Amino acid sequence: MAIINRAKTRTVTRLIPLIFVLALSIPWFIAPADAAPPVPGGLASCPGNTISETLPPLQTTGQDTNIQADSSSGTITEWLLQGNVQIDKSGKRLLADQVTYFSKSGRAIAEGNVILQQPGLTIRGKSGEILINGHTGEIHDSRYELSARAAWGTADSIYVLNPKHTRLENITYTTCPADKKDWELSADLITLDREQNVATAKQVFLRFKDIPVFYTPYMSFSLDDQRKSGFLIPSVGYTDLSGTVAATPYYWNIAPNRDATITPRYYADRGAQIGVEYRYLNENGGGKLLAEYLPDDNLTNDDRGAFSYKHNSRYANNWSLDANLNHVSDKNYFQDLGGTLALSSITNLEQRIDLGWSKDTWRFRTRVQNFQPIGLTSESYRRLPQLTLDGTPEGKVEGLEFPIHAEIVRFDHENNVTTGNRFDLYPAVRYDYRQPGYYVTPKAGLRYTRYDTDDPTNRLPDSKTRTVPVFSMDSGMFFERNDRIAGRNVVHSLEPRLFYLYVPNRNQDDLPIYDTGRYTFSFAQMFRENRFTGADRVGDANQLTLALTHRSLDTHTGDEIFRVGLGQVLYFRDREVTLPNRPVGTRSSSEMIAEIGAHFGKYTIATAATQWDPDKSDTTRSSARLQFRSDNQHILNLSYRYERDDFEQTDVSFIWPLSQQWTGIGRWNYALDDQRTQGLLLGIQYETCCWLARVLARSYILNESDDRTQSVLLQIQFKGLGNFGTRIDELLERTIFGYRPGERVQ
Repeated sequence: MAIINRAKTRTVTRLIPLIFVLALSIPWFIAPADAAPPVPGGLASCPGNTISETLPPLQTTGQDTNIQADSSSGTITEWLLQGNVQIDKSGKRLLADQVTYFSKSGRAIAEGNVILQQPGLTIRGKSGEILINGHTGEIHDSRYELSARAAWGTADSIYVLNPKHTRLENITYTTCPADKKDWELSADLITLDREQNVATAKQVFLRFKDIPVFYTPYMSFSLDDQRKSGFLIPSVGYTDLSGTVAATPYYWNIAPNRDATITPRYYADRGAQIGVEYRYLNENGGGKLLAEYLPDDNLTNDDRGAFSYKHNSRYANNWSLDANLNHVSDKNYFQDLGGTLALSSITNLEQRIDLGWSKDTWRFRTRVQNFQPIGLTSESYRRLPQLTLDGTPEGKVEGLEFPIHAEIVRFDHENNVTTGNRFDLYPAVRYDYRQPGYYVTPKAGLRYTRYDTDDPTNRLPDSKTRTVPVFSMDSGMFFERNDRIAGRNVVHSLEPRLFYLYVPNRNQDDLPIYDTGRYTFSFAQMFRENRFTGADRVGDANQLTLALTHRSLDTHTGDEIFRVGLGQVLYFRDREVTLPNRPVGTRSSSEMIAEIGAHFGKYTIATAATQWDPDKSDTTRSSARLQFRSDNQHILNLSYRYERDDFEQTDVSFIWPLSQQWTGIGRWNYALDDQRTQGLLLGIQYETCCWLARVLARSYILNESDDRTQSVLLQIQFKGLGNFGTRIDELLERTIFGYRPGERVQ
């Protein structure tokens, strides 16, 4: 009977992501960097909707009138042109079987297969009368075509008022082919204003599959996707927390640099809400303001709202201003209502204003900052205010630098806990000595910190200082070898690196903890001077980091094709400086870190990292991701994350064509340790050349209490017109890694 060591089997399993990426990285040299897999392309506009591409280019310069015909007769002022008649003049063309042309006035009466062509607009009809010199006319029993949108329609009469304005009576509009008009817009009157790139319509019906789905006595839409005021397509959805949700947004194009979207929204189970989004740009920067308000929620009997303001500007004399202000009425706002301000998974809302100044290597910043806790998150400290100064002046000797960091901050708190002031000063001297193939960078500094505290428990002293010298030595070597693989010039590098750090032990148990935690151990963290974030703890150290990195680079593009890094820290003494209730570090060496990254051609990237504990012969942390992405219709993500005694999860997401018209959409986040689905998104997309429909079913854990919510989302997009339903693009951007809204298929 065979005996299996299950602990070791599980450990080996957690190393599979690293081994998997390493194995996959072998064939990277087989295909050139620009090789693309044979995947089906996305659908573009419907073929045959416009004929302008088959016509000769318009004459856009000169004022002469050019006339061609198979035969002509008449007088010098009145001509009868017959057979393949073509009249061109400065950006306009008239084609017909027969034309009576009055040369003095420029009036042309056309009969049979009439075509009037102007930039972006082509009109075909049975007969018409055109003023060639005046750029006006009319055509009856016609079909018009807008080349910019691959759109077309029919009209009883079309009146060309001038080169920029056209009037169409009793008309239709669609982007579908003539033999399959899945959707069609009809109106008594449409006016095309190509100067403003706006179309207005009266008595409008929208039919989908011959079924009326929308009516309005008036509407307007853009001819070239430029911004304009008007109602946007309404949206309808359903969630099990709020019931049916309906919204009718109105877009207000206030000025070229300012706009607003006003959205009345109705929740069947909660009541009516109003939302406003205001955006602006100026010569110094710009910003965005969002606000939502729901009076007297039917389920909670409370007034509920949310607010967000973001601003960024740069001024003369190197000054800048950044603001990020967010607030909600209650901790469950995003959980219950979602909205445009944030995701339901948010745990803290930042409230921050920064005033900064920078010049050369100097950076100064004044910050006021607070966080509003969401859900079960506890209150955090406020910075009221924080002033920081960072600079790196250079010495007279090349490579010699004198970096300095200074901070003064006031910490306040809503609860009755320790508060106070902190002054932190860290001047240093650094010499960066570099030669071909190697470098050595010694650095020495002195960190001085002073605390003035107000402790209601009287455990901490009113005033306390800490002075700690810090010494580090960073060094490395570069070994390179040129190669040529599969027609590509490649350079391979081998980069050993040593980083020594010495910081003497200083007892810091009587110093408060305001904003300090411990960095997650990683490849980059092995080269930091302090294992703690913030200034409340300076970790003692007498240690040496050993690391080895190998890279393969494309010498033509500079792109990194393959990378692998290994590293470990050797400790020469215990680490006695800790956070409260944390043990002293007594290990003689750290866990081992391994990282791998590989690019397979243009579209596939694989990364993996593993943290190995040699003392326990076990994996502490590991992760792996494999992504293929050629465009928004071809995305596949596979990922795995594990942290000992915390979680082990897999995540699969994709957007992938099932056929020429059907596309599958999905994401599955599964907790291996709990054996349950954390989040599930499954959907299907159907796309033709003139419309698109998406249906998504979603289920996910809503909060830390493991409450789960479900919803069904629908979106219909009429190409060349707009969207109807939930804005699924925004959801896909958040849930499908690599998806970018608005990006067209290449």
